[in-house]
Amino acid sequence: MVLLSLQSRATFLERINLINLIIENDKKLTLDIKSLLKTIPLKMDEIKISKKILHKQKLQYIDEENHALAVKNRITVRIKLVSNELIMRKKILARFEQKRKGLELEYNKLDSISIAIAKQIRQLQQEAIKRNKELEAKDQTLTSTRYFWSASDTLTPSRQISSRHIPDSVTTNSGFIRPVDGLITTSYGWFYHPILGYTRLHSGIDFKVPPGTPVRAAQSGIVIIASKMGGYGNTVVIDHGKGIATLYAQNSNLLVHAGQYVSQGQAISESGATGLVTSPHLHFEVRVNGNPVNPMNWL
Repeated sequence: MVLLSLQSRATFLERINLINLIIENDKKLTLDIKSLLKTIPLKMDEIKISKKILHKQKLQYIDEENHALAVKNRITVRIKLVSNELIMRKKILARFEQKRKGLELEYNKLDSISIAIAKQIRQLQQEAIKRNKELEAKDQTLTSTRYFWSASDTLTPSRQISSRHIPDSVTTNSGFIRPVDGLITTSYGWFYHPILGYTRLHSGIDFKVPPGTPVRAAQSGIVIIASKMGGYGNTVVIDHGKGIATLYAQNSNLLVHAGQYVSQGQAISESGATGLVTSPHLHFEVRVNGNPVNPMNWL
């Protein structure tokens, strides 16, 4: 009985200790819970602050995303505009190149025509010299009428025209008159052509005059060319003897014909804009043995 009683007491004490331990743990747990409960409002505040920060960051991200999208759209539009502009510029450059090639071809033709005119002038001048010599041989007894027929001539006007000699005496420095009273817009000499991209010789001078302005012969002589000459347009060339000739180009209307004798100041054509031109004017040249020289030395 005594042994059993001792065992029961020991068991009871163990249980008491266990209960006390549980109570202590409960107290500690309660304190921990209370401590945690105290931190909940702080944590809630932190959570609210974090939520606000996250919301702000989200809005900022959305703004940045929208901005990036707007920038992308602007870049896309700009790329499209630049692409369209490049396409347009390529088309413009292609048209410009086509125009340049066409203009170069026209100027090459003009150069060829100028060379042909020079050759034709030399040939006609040689023929005129030969004809003059033949007439001189036949008319040795009529030296007083070497260049001009007397009033008693019975030849018809057309026969008189074809039979006249080319005057041998021409005053070069001051004997020529201006073919028109207009402003000189382009002088004789070499110039850089902005479209062709190289220098060219402008073989005469250009007078700015209204279309239809009467063009006068700068000096007396025989008309050796009166026709359309490619880029020169409607052209008149007058031979004055001594290898000297004057050329009048871009006319709208010709008033003389080849073989006709003209006096200084006589109307030979009307100015215009035929041939390779951009505006109405008279292109005037002085040629010596077919080659163009500076007309200002003769006017």
